[in-house]
Amino acid sequence: VVVGDGVGGEGGRMSGAPPPVVAAVASKMEVDDAPISADAKDRMKAVGITHLTPVQERTLRAVIVDDLDVLVRAPTGSGKTLAYLLPIAHALARLPPEDLANPGRPNAIVFLPTRELAAQVHQHAERHVAGAGFGCALIVGGADEKSQLAAIRANARCVIGTPGRIKEFVDRGVIKTDLVIARVLDEADRLLDGGFERDVESVMHSPGGQARTMCLSATMPPSLARFLQRQLPPDHAVIDMFGRGGGNVGGAVEHLAVTTRRNDLAGTVLDAIDAYAAGAAGRGDTDDDSYSTRTTGQAIVFVETKTFAEQLSGTLAIAYEERLDADGENKKATRRRTVTSLHGDLPQIARDAAIASLRAGECDVLVATDVAARGLDLPGVELVVHADLPRTADAYAHRAGRAGRPGCAVRGASLLLPPPGPEHAGHVARLEREAKIAVRRLTAVGEREARGRSAAAAAAASAAAASRSFDRGGGDGVVDATSSLGVRADAVSEEDAQAARARLGERMLVADRFGEFAGELSELRGGRSAGASGGKSKGKAKGRRG
Repeated sequence: VVVGDGVGGEGGRMSGAPPPVVAAVASKMEVDDAPISADAKDRMKAVGITHLTPVQERTLRAVIVDDLDVLVRAPTGSGKTLAYLLPIAHALARLPPEDLANPGRPNAIVFLPTRELAAQVHQHAERHVAGAGFGCALIVGGADEKSQLAAIRANARCVIGTPGRIKEFVDRGVIKTDLVIARVLDEADRLLDGGFERDVESVMHSPGGQARTMCLSATMPPSLARFLQRQLPPDHAVIDMFGRGGGNVGGAVEHLAVTTRRNDLAGTVLDAIDAYAAGAAGRGDTDDDSYSTRTTGQAIVFVETKTFAEQLSGTLAIAYEERLDADGENKKATRRRTVTSLHGDLPQIARDAAIASLRAGECDVLVATDVAARGLDLPGVELVVHADLPRTADAYAHRAGRAGRPGCAVRGASLLLPPPGPEHAGHVARLEREAKIAVRRLTAVGEREARGRSAAAAAAASAAAASRSFDRGGGDGVVDATSSLGVRADAVSEEDAQAARARLGERMLVADRFGEFAGELSELRGGRSAGASGGKSKGKAKGRRG
């Protein structure tokens, strides 16, 4: 792990400021050795936590031991939530009684960009902060404020919510911030993307003094670096869990891509879920009985628009019902898959229900916009499908980070579905380069080299994809693999079919790489001829694509 040295630019220090104090690098720490109370250790052990993650260890040391503000840059799934909730509980326990008996004057405020993420953090806070005797209030927009006001009046010491509703309560005098000693900006880059910068600044005090600020983010865009120069004192600790040259996606995730035509999209998504999100019931290579009690085999399909989220979720739901009907007497052997959608146009009660059903294992497939890409901790998600390509590497990192979370039964998979053409192949190459990951290009859905997945399962999924392609009359890339050779799948031996797929795979991999090269060459030419009308039109086209 390499620790960063500032927020100004690419690892550079803030202009005119002394170098921030750096959190020391250390090995994984047992909970018993953490600088927290015995009761806090017992609460962690009660949920099966025996060791701190690296980001938790370094943050606790910087905030609790060294009494510093911190800037934490760490990937999704690294344990950032407890990294700030534990210091909050520790700080509240040290306050005099008179500072804890003031309804409407909380001692800690946690800002989060979405209502779903705020609700998830509030659940953790109920155990680790409220469990220590300090009430917590969930304050979010789009929900009835009566229960929120009641929580504030019941002497909530920690306020967790979205900036808009928190600012509204501050403006109305419901919340006063003069006793705040801990401020948290979680998913700080998204807070700025959502236009919450002014709301956050109006609530927060000037940096320094007794209040400690903890800022956590998976990415560090220039706008966030400028914002943090105003919010953090010069001597803050910088904890960078990415290091230099490391990937920007946390957790155990395999990155895959397969070229897919738009009219083959739904079928390819179905094949991918069969191959990479089979769940414990479909996994024949494990003897771990604990899988039977876990939620497994879930998938999130990311799309760009709310309309497409509804369309695709409906298509997948119908396809699963038709599959059950087609199985006839074998329905008991076929896994019933439930599908739901999540996007910003849904009422809050529907959004909460979608997340709750996924977390409880009642939903298998979630079709969502990027509202589900941030911070949600769903250990049952084994697969993330990018039905619409993410526009930026940062967006890809947050989406892919939903798969393979701690507690997931297998290594996660993140599958990109780029349409045919050099432009889209070049976009995948840019995502790969900027996210610092290695994307494996597939010639068939079901190919995989990963732990926790049998070769037989991959071969069966690949054969199913090829068989489905005949029913659809062929398609692009993977799905018409055998038809492009001019033979029927049932007319050749398995050995000949494997050899044919291998030969086809080599040809398609070369074609895919050529597509990437053509896309990058087009980008280079466009940059050199920026003054020409052709170059301008190409630049505009790429800008629209993201």
